[in-house]
Amino acid sequence: GACAGIGGTYAVMPELFLKVYEHFQKGEMEPARQIQNDICRIIYKMCSAHGNLYAVMKAILAKNGVNCGSVRKPMPGLIDSDAAVVDEAYAMITAAIAKYC
Repeated sequence: GACAGIGGTYAVMPELFLKVYEHFQKGEMEPARQIQNDICRIIYKMCSAHGNLYAVMKAILAKNGVNCGSVRKPMPGLIDSDAAVVDEAYAMITAAIAKYC
């Protein structure tokens, strides 16, 4: 019954969340569910990095031209092997936006 939400991952894929909301408002639950499932897969991928989820998000935002630095301690920043996770998550986001939006 919520009419709003606060989501840390909204910033890296707002198009997808807005599309879920649009389908929900129209009562189109199956398309909304499909997009939400892809969103969850993307979030799981982002959480698989060594660095903090917010460090991953900031790296994805940088790929979109929004350079906002990294996280501050005590949050762990990205390590070299996290670059693959960032690239994979970014590709998943790009593909989902192309598919649904």
